[in-house]
Amino acid sequence: MKIIGAVIAALCLLSASCKNETTPNETNTTTSTAATITETAAARRPTAMAAFTAATELTVSFVGLNVFVLGNGVERATVLRAGGGHHQQIIFPQAMETTLKAMFSGVTCSGGRCFVPFDGRAFRVVDASGSPSTTPFVQSKDFKLIVTHLAKVPGVGNAFNQANINSDVFDKPKKGKFIAGFFELSGGSVDDVIPFTCTAHFDGQAPSGQQFPRVVKVKFPLSSSAKLQVFEGGTSGWVDVVTLTTLPSPLFFTVDNNVSGAASHFGNYAGVSKSGVHLPDVKPDDPKCIEGSGDVAGCSDSQWP
Repeated sequence: MKIIGAVIAALCLLSASCKNETTPNETNTTTSTAATITETAAARRPTAMAAFTAATELTVSFVGLNVFVLGNGVERATVLRAGGGHHQQIIFPQAMETTLKAMFSGVTCSGGRCFVPFDGRAFRVVDASGSPSTTPFVQSKDFKLIVTHLAKVPGVGNAFNQANINSDVFDKPKKGKFIAGFFELSGGSVDDVIPFTCTAHFDGQAPSGQQFPRVVKVKFPLSSSAKLQVFEGGTSGWVDVVTLTTLPSPLFFTVDNNVSGAASHFGNYAGVSKSGVHLPDVKPDDPKCIEGSGDVAGCSDSQWP
């Protein structure tokens, strides 16, 4: 032991400094000392920076009370201005923090993400010239099956016929209106639809094993120098936010209009119609089935028509 102590002391004298650390036990003294020397030498060598891989596609996840409006000349995911603590926000990677805070008020950033509120605000993906894609939005089989069709909800009659739809659903963004904002879908395709674990049914109907969407993911391929644009209510049109291909891959945004809780908020979709329709609550088929996140079917995406 005296010999080992002398060796360690000599090492300390030869080095620039010697940390006051707990002395390792006999069985790992030699190994620990060698590892320390190796790590110190490695730390002094220049470290190569991780290679940057530019984004070539964007995936946008839609969560909560968003209606996919796919008719009357528009293809957009529309964010409802819902009460009860619904988030009504779009979540970006924190790499965009400086740009976002310079452009928008109310931006908060933490944990690698930045949160931008929807308030009469719309977003879209465009090419380098600022032109939106002419490729129609592509639905999947699961999208058609799982994302609730408002016109097919029991008891709604003709409330969701085109003549009865609130005109703000199709219009440009406006601050303070029932529609908090939207994300344009042209050029995108449904990548995945994740249903709630618990199946459910509309109040007054028998349990039927119906699925409701917890998350809808839409993927946008990015051409060279593709950009994200925003249209603010009260302004004259679209302006650039960021060149998406300058951001690292993989690139994800989230349109979040969710709120955790045990109640269905499906009734908020009544505002899409101007007929004064009442929408039934969504009830779990098995009252004992509890979603792990606290979210419930009925606070979920829908589609029109």
